[in-house]
Amino acid sequence: MLARKVYRHGNTRTHFQAFAWACISQQWQLQDVLLGILNKLVPEKREIFKSTRDEELVNELYEVQQRKKCLLVLDDIWSMDFWDILGAAFPPGNTGSKILLTTRNHKIALHIDPTCFLHKPRCLNEEESWELLQRKVFHGKNSPDFKIDTSMEMLGRELVVQCGGLPLAVTILGGLLVTKPTLREWKMVHENFNLYLWRGQNLGEYGKVYEVLALSYRDLAYQLKPCFLYLGNFPEDSNIRTRNLYQMWAAEGFLPLDSQHRVEGESIMDVAEHYLCELAQRGMVQVQVEELSGKFKSCQLHDLMRDVCLSNGKEENFLKIIHFRNGHEPIGSRSSLKAATTAPTRRLSVFAYVYVEKYFPPKHKKTSHVRSVLFSNRCTYRITILDMLKLLCKDFKLLRVLQLDNFRFRLTLSKAIGDLVHLRYLSFQNSDFIEVPSSLSNLKFLQTLDLEVKSINSLTIPDVLWKLDHLRHL
Repeated sequence: MLARKVYRHGNTRTHFQAFAWACISQQWQLQDVLLGILNKLVPEKREIFKSTRDEELVNELYEVQQRKKCLLVLDDIWSMDFWDILGAAFPPGNTGSKILLTTRNHKIALHIDPTCFLHKPRCLNEEESWELLQRKVFHGKNSPDFKIDTSMEMLGRELVVQCGGLPLAVTILGGLLVTKPTLREWKMVHENFNLYLWRGQNLGEYGKVYEVLALSYRDLAYQLKPCFLYLGNFPEDSNIRTRNLYQMWAAEGFLPLDSQHRVEGESIMDVAEHYLCELAQRGMVQVQVEELSGKFKSCQLHDLMRDVCLSNGKEENFLKIIHFRNGHEPIGSRSSLKAATTAPTRRLSVFAYVYVEKYFPPKHKKTSHVRSVLFSNRCTYRITILDMLKLLCKDFKLLRVLQLDNFRFRLTLSKAIGDLVHLRYLSFQNSDFIEVPSSLSNLKFLQTLDLEVKSINSLTIPDVLWKLDHLRHL
């Protein structure tokens, strides 16, 4: 937050000539980072950079920082390996350009530059934490006659100490307590917290904080829990488009289809908006609002909240994350994939950094339990997958959600897509093909079809869409 304020400050904007913000995170890729920065510093060369080798991109980044006064933000660095690999792209000495980085580990900052200006935001003290909690819980009670119940204050002060002075944890605790108006309910929160505190003992400095965040998940209504866990399907630090998220929730059956369970005149998408609103009010999800409509445009999980999401998702066999990488055989191997698909997990989220067709689909038959497969191409180019769609359609007969965004297919999609008769959500956004097979008409339950492909201007779609009786989003 502090780095973003500096980045957007008026004095900063007038001092520098070019700006770039790169989110590094744990799953960073060299080419992604280089292209992401250069496309912002030198946007006129965007097309040229696509076919440029990594070594040349490093040289280009080095030179542009000498030609222009650039401000580069390297956000959320986790390891020293990042700088050991990419450090050559940043010129030493006084060039007029500056680097601003954020990290949880101050040793990484000193490794990059032992003489750097190092700012470590202090944690809130107990009184400041209590003040923040009060603002979150009692924000509507500003009357001078309002006084907090003494027993409630005692419990609140005991709970807020466990937040470790971290504003995120205090805010989420407040989002939980604001739904508990009585002393009895506060006592139950206090008892539950102490009961489960041991779970965070092995998580180091974030142990107690983690338990505060986990408590907010356990307190969710039953219909909100799968909606929250579903956010773990998306890559770390990604801005999730709410439109797509709502459509996936609907396809998974998380939203009430029966109008009797909705307010009169309320659509399914309105229900989804209300669900996300409650998660945001609890501080569990960060949202961006569309200025004109006032509706949510996108949402994002804080790193620590994402850890809670993935931990509970794994514990409840809700989803499985698979990474395909060069040099990471245990993650991308057939054995790990077999374990992922033989477990009762119904959702697979696959992050592809390399050619994945040799790994997927798995060469065994126990895939009938899988209901959702989301492929995320993490490369800056489209990975070519020629036969994978055909094999997917053969092995995953009961899929309700299939996402294959930013991939390259043959000119025509495989007609086997028509075999996935249970599909509710199908997305090929930004993929590359020019013809859709007529077998698409078999997908009678399809609610969402995303064909916003690269070759949209030359895409041939057969006259079958009218046969898709349940189609709501095209």
